[in-house]
Amino acid sequence: MFSLSTCWFDGRPADGGAIVDEALAMGFGALELGYGLRQEAASKILERAAAGDIAISSVHAFCPAPDKKPGHPELYSIADADEEARAKGVAKVLECLAFASHAGAPSIVLHAGRIKASARRWLWVHNRITNDETEGFFYRWNFKRMVKARETGIGAAMDALRRSLSELLPAFEQAHIRLALENLPSYDAIPLPDEADALVREFGSSPAFALWYDMGHGQVMENAGYGTGIDYARRHMPHLAGCHIHDVIGPAGDHQAPGRGGIDFPAFSFLASLPSLVFEPSSGVLKEDLVAGRQMLEQTWKK
Repeated sequence: MFSLSTCWFDGRPADGGAIVDEALAMGFGALELGYGLRQEAASKILERAAAGDIAISSVHAFCPAPDKKPGHPELYSIADADEEARAKGVAKVLECLAFASHAGAPSIVLHAGRIKASARRWLWVHNRITNDETEGFFYRWNFKRMVKARETGIGAAMDALRRSLSELLPAFEQAHIRLALENLPSYDAIPLPDEADALVREFGSSPAFALWYDMGHGQVMENAGYGTGIDYARRHMPHLAGCHIHDVIGPAGDHQAPGRGGIDFPAFSFLASLPSLVFEPSSGVLKEDLVAGRQMLEQTWKK
């Protein structure tokens, strides 16, 4: 069964009941409750889920969205080297856990964090990669500074992430919900593949620890020259709680409907065995393209 992220409805005056009705009409039997979802809409969706109208595949932190600020998946970070910020991130994930438990969701998708000192240079470097402007002194200088900033900050960030996971996983185990760390489309984000391997070695024995593969994010990183998305997915398949499904137009135009970009979806058919298969299109994707993408995957993935 394919799920649809409520992020597709962001920016529209749709209540929770209308979200459920439209998702069902498009052939989706489940919803991921996204980080832009407000409490009022979330409550109505949960009423419909309790009535058996639709399933809840997952919750994307931080959900429901705060009342006084826009929803965003990186409002808090559990890998922040600042202890006060890290502790607040842990507290907010626990709030999300309580909501996911009430919703009956089997997993929470989480952006672990970023190396802040590397983020600005990544944006500069990636812009040059996108425009095929990777020659010259300034590119090489900024690239080296980006790598150095990440190397300098990753130790403290991973230590903070380990402390957070040690605090969080017992609560997730008790709730029988998985905490799934998502791959992101940027070099400054945590975890990169080797870091995910290290986390698996340390926390993989916990039934609550998981990773989450985002197809579009993996393709963006591949287009930028950082490995291949399919290798990342295969490498971490045993620990994946689910995946986000969307396509990529050009080097970095992600969150498109499947079939509208460059991802070879038949090659990823092995992902069909994952517990949660979530379409995560941007709110600007046309309904007919989204339905066509679902129908295409039903055929190629035999779902």
